[in-house]
Amino acid sequence: MGTDAGSEDSRIGTEARSEDSGVEERTQGLPPTTDPRASIESFATLFEAIAEGMAIVEDGRIVIANRTFAAILGRESAALIGVEALDFIAPPFRMRAVERRLSEYQHPVELEIERPDGTTIPVQMIARSIRYDGRAVWLITVQDISERRRAEEALRASEARFRALVQHSSDVTIIRDLDGTIRYLSPAAEEVFGYTLTELIGRNRAELIHPDDFRAIAASVARIQAEPGVHAPIEYRVRRRDGSWRFLEGTATNLLAEQGIRGIVVNARDITERKLAERERDALLQREQEARREAEAAVRARDEFLTIAAHELKTPLTVVKGNAEMLARQLERPTPDPERVRRLTARVRTQLDHFGEMINDLLDLSRLRHDQLALRKQSLDLAALAARVLDRFQVAAVDGGKHSLILDAPRPVVASVNESRIEQVLTNLIGNAIKYSPAGGEVRVEVQAEEHWACLRVSDQGLGIPLAEQERIFEPFTRTSAAIAAANGMGIGLYVTSQIVAAHSGTIVVVSEPERGSCFTVRLPLGSR
Repeated sequence: MGTDAGSEDSRIGTEARSEDSGVEERTQGLPPTTDPRASIESFATLFEAIAEGMAIVEDGRIVIANRTFAAILGRESAALIGVEALDFIAPPFRMRAVERRLSEYQHPVELEIERPDGTTIPVQMIARSIRYDGRAVWLITVQDISERRRAEEALRASEARFRALVQHSSDVTIIRDLDGTIRYLSPAAEEVFGYTLTELIGRNRAELIHPDDFRAIAASVARIQAEPGVHAPIEYRVRRRDGSWRFLEGTATNLLAEQGIRGIVVNARDITERKLAERERDALLQREQEARREAEAAVRARDEFLTIAAHELKTPLTVVKGNAEMLARQLERPTPDPERVRRLTARVRTQLDHFGEMINDLLDLSRLRHDQLALRKQSLDLAALAARVLDRFQVAAVDGGKHSLILDAPRPVVASVNESRIEQVLTNLIGNAIKYSPAGGEVRVEVQAEEHWACLRVSDQGLGIPLAEQERIFEPFTRTSAAIAAANGMGIGLYVTSQIVAAHSGTIVVVSEPERGSCFTVRLPLGSR
């Protein structure tokens, strides 16, 4: 190694003798014996059996080396005897080794050894001063740390990959203390929360979580505290800087005992768009189900209507046919009974009028369905119209002696309406009041002006309508349970009535109580419009 190496040999030898003056004489690894040759042989046996690389250096040169030491250096043990110890240190580390005293290697030092093929391997070296064969020497211990270095490098690479994944992932990684204080957030948190990382770190997670989700979060924390190995799934809402709420889904893991973390780690993903899509899907499904139910109800209502309509249309025809036959027999007599003929003729006319009203209702239903209800309006006194319609019912009621019909219309009330259609409204309401009222019951018709409205009220003391059924009575083909049991009908009269009123920019409402009667109020705009 030249002049420098020679001076180094001298220095190392002197250093060994100097160290020996202050170190208690010892024969490391030697069993107690009085035979020096036996002691050296025992030492040599143990020396070879040791798994670590070991060599004894005197005056800078190797005196003896075990097989492990030789294997690490890539040489045979015999080839190492007398070789300068520093020759095997790789160049980048050799100068530093020359400058240092061996005493400075009494604690583990990492460096690299150069092999004959030019390759290098990392080792950990320790130097200790000992007595060997009565001489002060250095015991060099070398351990191959290649596997450890590879493991450390793999760990560093893994950590780098993990860090890159966390730093660039759209998912949020949160490390927080048990009390909820945030210690770490991945960059994705800025997008989710709308705050900078600096603004978030140090805050308590309770400030950001929706109050309704506290209980679920507390249950998850309690679970992972009780079972540290469990990954507790959580779904909760967090408040953004702008005050809006985002849905997060993730897992919480208890790493309070892990060195370097000592916290609860939450990996969360923003699922707001998915939740909104799920809500929209559920809403669409609900609307579809409602539409299907409505369609099925409409089909049922149509089938029921056809059955009812066939029955309702057949009834007046049957009555007409029966009365017509009796009238024919009466007229075939030599001297027909005039009164009998008059009553039979009146019955036929009444049934034909009823038949005509039902046909008109069906035609109106079709017109309303196709938005073809024509209205020619004119200024009309509604009080006078109500009196005329009630008078027509009065004749029938007095003839039957069943109901008391009362008109309360003290003064004219003028509105711009279609006369025939409003007459139809009054006819339907009064007819229903009579049909569903008990014999002797009172039917009252009121006409009055209230602010900007002309009000028509028809009240009775009849069956009444349950509250649960009141909202549906203005739908087509709909009849209340009490009405179905009490009398025949097609269930389109109130629907036609409500549509006529709506076409006049008016309203119709009902106030009713079962067994106490009903009051229908129609409001139409006053004056010409």
